[in-house]
Amino acid sequence: MSDPIVRKADFVRVAKAHALSRAAEGTRALYVFDLERWVNWCDDNGHYVTRPKLEHATAFRNELQANFAPLTVRRILASLSSMYGAALNQETPLATWNPFSPKALPWPPATEYTQTEAIADSDAEAIIDAAADVPRDHAILWLLRETGLRRASIAALRRNRLVKRDGGLVAKVTVKGNKEREAAIPPSAAAALNRWLAIVTGVYVFPDRRWRGEKPIHPSAINKVLDKYARIAKVSGVHPHQFRVAFITTALDRGVPLRDVQEAAHHASADTTQRYDRGKRGLGVADAVAAFRQERKR
Repeated sequence: MSDPIVRKADFVRVAKAHALSRAAEGTRALYVFDLERWVNWCDDNGHYVTRPKLEHATAFRNELQANFAPLTVRRILASLSSMYGAALNQETPLATWNPFSPKALPWPPATEYTQTEAIADSDAEAIIDAAADVPRDHAILWLLRETGLRRASIAALRRNRLVKRDGGLVAKVTVKGNKEREAAIPPSAAAALNRWLAIVTGVYVFPDRRWRGEKPIHPSAINKVLDKYARIAKVSGVHPHQFRVAFITTALDRGVPLRDVQEAAHHASADTTQRYDRGKRGLGVADAVAAFRQERKR
């Protein structure tokens, strides 16, 4: 290959074109952000993005695992692997090899995300209380807790997609597949959100100031918010997905029908919703059956 400094621009161009070829707008944005994260990491550590070593990819993966849930790490590695595949598929390959191929670099198992624990109520409340004096972050954390929304849906929320209905607040949010769905915002979260809306201006509820508010914050910014207040509250090992798991589990604990929980979580399948359930289902069924039989016998 020629000088890797020169070829870097070609690699980034092709990788970004591959990212922008994805079907869903949300996926395109995530791919581009993944690429920028990796390229910046290589630049910061003095590595050539076109001549990556396995040890460099491994170190990058390990940093991801220290900050994100296994499913998120797997998604980032998969997107980078596909972009290296596109670079290698050029008439003149733009990289020496694909360091993110699962054959070269182990990914977190696909089933690990089902083991994500629900955040305890006491931990969630302590984290939210720690952000009480910062309206934006307070609103973000309340939305995580009370709506069960994915961080991407919260990050991309638009002011004009908030509507009042029957005395309550409803958000029209973008979910997986670039579809729009509704999410009810309970009073505590709505109060925190309205406090922030009285301060912020612009299209997005949570604008990215680096883009003068013309773009929303990136979903990873929500991880940073959560990490900051978790440290203050002395809660370790927490990430946004745990709030979603807690939301679904609590709804099922309350006896909300599975179909309704599925709709609230914006899942295409009830099977997916059930995989988020961390409740102890069925433990009292045998006793209930035995008691009923005795009653019937009498």
